[in-house]
Amino acid sequence: MPSSLSYADAVTSLINFLRAPANSDGRALLALVGERAGQLGRSDRTRCREAAQTVVVVLAFAEALNDDSVVDRIATAPLPRLSTTMSFEENRQLLTSLYEDLSRGTGAPLSSVTAAVARHATLLKQLTGAFPELERLRGTPTPADHALARLTGLFGDGEPADARASGLHRLNASALTLPVIHGDAVPAGVQVPTLEETYVVPEFQVTTMDPWSAPAEPSWWQDVPQRSDLDGLLAGWLTSSAGTERPLLVLGEPGSGKSLLTMVVAARLPADEFFTVRVPLRDASASADVQDQIEQGLQIALGEQLTWAEVSRGRGRALPVLLLDGFDDMVAASGVRQTDYLHRITRFQQHEQDLGRPVCVLVTSRLTTAANLHIPQGCVVVRLLPFTTGQISQWVHTWNAANPGHVALPLDDLLRYSDMAEQPLLLLLLMLHHLAGRSIAETGSRGQLYEQLLSGMSRGPDSEYELDKLGVTAFAMFNRGRQWITRDELDHDLSTLLGYESPPNANALTPGETTLGSFFFVQESRVTRDMRSSTFEFLFTSFAEYLLARLVWNTLETLQRELEARARRRMHVDDSELRALLSFSPLARSRPVIGFLREMANASGHRDQLGELLRGIFVTADSYRVALSYEPVRLSMPRRHAVYELNLLTLAAVICDRVNLAAYGITDWRRTMAFWESQVSEMDWVAVVSQLGVEDHDQLVLDSGTPLPSLLQSEGPVAPPEPEPEPEPSGVFISYRRADSGFAVRSIADRLKDHFGDDNVFIDVDSIEPGVDFVDELSAALRKCEVLLAVIGNSWLSAHGQRLHEDDDQVRIEIETALRRGIRVIPLLLEGTEMPRAIQLPDALRKLASRNAVQVRYDTLRQDMSHLVEALEKVMRLPQ
Repeated sequence: MPSSLSYADAVTSLINFLRAPANSDGRALLALVGERAGQLGRSDRTRCREAAQTVVVVLAFAEALNDDSVVDRIATAPLPRLSTTMSFEENRQLLTSLYEDLSRGTGAPLSSVTAAVARHATLLKQLTGAFPELERLRGTPTPADHALARLTGLFGDGEPADARASGLHRLNASALTLPVIHGDAVPAGVQVPTLEETYVVPEFQVTTMDPWSAPAEPSWWQDVPQRSDLDGLLAGWLTSSAGTERPLLVLGEPGSGKSLLTMVVAARLPADEFFTVRVPLRDASASADVQDQIEQGLQIALGEQLTWAEVSRGRGRALPVLLLDGFDDMVAASGVRQTDYLHRITRFQQHEQDLGRPVCVLVTSRLTTAANLHIPQGCVVVRLLPFTTGQISQWVHTWNAANPGHVALPLDDLLRYSDMAEQPLLLLLLMLHHLAGRSIAETGSRGQLYEQLLSGMSRGPDSEYELDKLGVTAFAMFNRGRQWITRDELDHDLSTLLGYESPPNANALTPGETTLGSFFFVQESRVTRDMRSSTFEFLFTSFAEYLLARLVWNTLETLQRELEARARRRMHVDDSELRALLSFSPLARSRPVIGFLREMANASGHRDQLGELLRGIFVTADSYRVALSYEPVRLSMPRRHAVYELNLLTLAAVICDRVNLAAYGITDWRRTMAFWESQVSEMDWVAVVSQLGVEDHDQLVLDSGTPLPSLLQSEGPVAPPEPEPEPEPSGVFISYRRADSGFAVRSIADRLKDHFGDDNVFIDVDSIEPGVDFVDELSAALRKCEVLLAVIGNSWLSAHGQRLHEDDDQVRIEIETALRRGIRVIPLLLEGTEMPRAIQLPDALRKLASRNAVQVRYDTLRQDMSHLVEALEKVMRLPQ
């Protein structure tokens, strides 16, 4: 059914649906709705209701004017549908605007609008008996009730169509009665509540996609209202024609409860109204089409091989609902972007619609993965929000009540770590920690809490070794510049760094699977139930940062003990493991890692000895080299050496507060640092200098002193090693903020690629392949580009607070680098955005304010892009 409908078409639809006489008018048809609509299947009932709503809109206006002739005058005018997914306020505003337009078009007084809105509410109430989902259009909805139970009450709970549907419904419903967690993670003697008892319905935000939406960016949502009626939104989506035209996309942070939501929805939807199939995409083939993935999910659930056509024929009047859970899992495990996945689903829905088998599809994904996803225009996107304090309290009360024999967990203790407690999975981790007899209140710092949490989950006989393996996992991701790691990569790293051998039996667990199996905050994604095609990632990045710092610190302390044991023989320690870990990525790239290292240093009783150890390693770094076959990414030896020296000095500054550079053998420190700068990526160097400075001309310090670039520029020219020849510049680099520009950049990039070719347009989402270091690739692209387009929208200056004034802001680095290199920078101003004034910009970017800008608007996008292409053709050397 189209998004707008005329009164005449609505009447025709109702005559067909209700089998009414052909000459029936609107009022007669509304009288039949309550009697006959219940005989329709779920999909037809939705279309019948939408037609009835249109009739109500027109009749309410006519009755407010007391003039039935107005019905004939506007009978063929397309009228927008009120949406069951929009809030009451949004629908009321839409209805008021519609009546104002009708008043102007018919010459009716505007004073009739209020009366028409009131009459509409009266008539709509008469329809709610046949269509309970309309209740939420009649007033401000109440918050979702316990575990979405209202979904069942709203639709009733009749008998399923056949035995297969009945079996699937029982399977879905049984999830509510199962413990929310089980296995070794549960301390002995702890009573685990069921999913139904513990599930707290999250608050959420919702939007409908347009070309400027950027739902993958958290800051983009800052002006979108929060809602608490998730059951009402889902009921509205399931009973709308739009639900069978495009998928519903549910986004959330890792551990935010996306999978739990699909389990609860599947359990709550009544089997006589909906045929609900939940498909964990981590168990589906990433290369299969949507229908094959559904059939794989059915086979797992029902234990028999069925075709979708067979299932559709046996569903009776029920509307099929597909819950495709974990798009991000599928992408991570397969290494394939799947950018068109939602468009493929839309085509599948259209195909099913053409066959007379409409279907609703819900897809879940983490927020960041959606950045690589082309979301169809008009698609409804929901973002699950973190728990509020009240929701945390509700959840904790349930667990405390289930375990009366244990000391209740005080809410105030949890709220010390609110960033963890507001995510359901991490809240569960904190509760299990408490129920195991470990006090959260007694932890002195975040690092100490993490140590207790991680040690408590270790099930092996040697928990220290288990945590070292987790540290290697964290380094495996950090040194490759990404937040996930493949099973094969992890197995190789564990074998190389810790001597962990792979099992001879092909069916045995691999080192990676053995390492991470007992830690449920590490998520495994796999493809097609093939356990050999897996990726792993930390659901909470702060754990990875702590584990990385922990492994560095433990390695240093081990070397210090070895040095003390060898002191009389004056032998050097073997720093090959430390060199392997620290010669690929600067630790300063992650400020939280430096923070955890400082915490460990402050608690250490032998900082002086560790400082001397680092000095000894540094001065012998050139002459004493033991190679390990650890090479997560390919780097030149000069670059590895530069990164290692940088990390050694960073650690020394962390441990000793200040480092005398001369004592480390650095006599011409400006030349040394110029060498380091020439070997690392531009963004890595910015990260280093944002944390390191110099005092008294030769004292390296952390987070104070004069920043390194200023000193290097102020003390005369430096002759660094010969740089590699720069490539001939060509192509266009698009610099933007996702939170500010969103899908506008997608449209701009697509048009430029159509004209100049894919290889000559760089946009980070499309141009960086999986597994490639993000920072290095951006730096390399900047060196190659001939033109940089700075896309500026209304929130470009204010996105993420004052990010533009921070040294490590990616957009600032991109534009600053282009200006410094003499690359032509063209500002693109979106939707009438004014050019930022020089006073609003950091000093390094003030030249941008004087650049001639190009305006780009959605309404004139084709024309504006033609002008931009013409301008680029004049300055670029690309063949046309």
